[in-house]
Amino acid sequence: MKKKKLPIFTHQQVEKMFKQPTSVLTENELIEILALPRETLITDLEAMIRFTYENMCCLNKFKLNRNSVDMALMLLYSIKATEAKSLSFDYIRQDMDYMYIWQNDGAIEYYTWPFFYLCVLDDFDGFLEILLEPDLYVWNRAIVPDVMAHIAVMHPDKRKDVVIWFKSLLDNLYSNKKDDSVYDPEFIGIIEKCIIEMRGTELVADLRKFHDEKIIDEFLTGNYGKVIDMISDEIHNPRPLKIEPIPHLMKLFSEIAHTDDDEDEMLDDLLELDW
Repeated sequence: MKKKKLPIFTHQQVEKMFKQPTSVLTENELIEILALPRETLITDLEAMIRFTYENMCCLNKFKLNRNSVDMALMLLYSIKATEAKSLSFDYIRQDMDYMYIWQNDGAIEYYTWPFFYLCVLDDFDGFLEILLEPDLYVWNRAIVPDVMAHIAVMHPDKRKDVVIWFKSLLDNLYSNKKDDSVYDPEFIGIIEKCIIEMRGTELVADLRKFHDEKIIDEFLTGNYGKVIDMISDEIHNPRPLKIEPIPHLMKLFSEIAHTDDDEDEMLDDLLELDW
């Protein structure tokens, strides 16, 4: 059941972040929030994000900050809040409309992915199970294989486990190839792209059957011959991603964040719907 009232927050700083006009935390506001007691800060951030899950179109009704979810995810990474992992599971379960309302373009790729990296690193099996659930939005599913590819590069000691994880994912998806609620050729293409990025030569044979049976979208990576060429490229070896300190990350985020001056007819139409 959807909640009709805003959460009661322990910390006014979090409430202000959620309710202030659409903006990004200043350096002083960020310092103040990160100095709050960790346990109650996590509780407040989790309550805030879950409210948006349950009340997707509440943005105008409560005059909320459209950047607040992205900022909360960055804060959760900063305090290493793996105990809020269930938030990342439920984030992946959100649909395209939710993402349009609450996510900034490019936020996952550059600013909020560290929280998902932290959570996936803590639970490979749990995130594998999530990806096999029916009717997930493809670009939310894409978060996980992308993070797994980063883990393979950033943690060479975990590469073998990552390869096993990808093999299991591909095997499970292949066995469900006739179930349109689980199997998506576009998602297979995304997985393949991630495997290429980590130079996953160990998985070449596992990818071939998707091309042979023409059950993969080749838009991102091309045909199987091109995949072999790219995955075997020893000149452009992948480099570990650097996770920026949260003050710098927030400053970079401010350059792409939503503002109250944004004009968006699609957003207006979504917010007018009776959910």
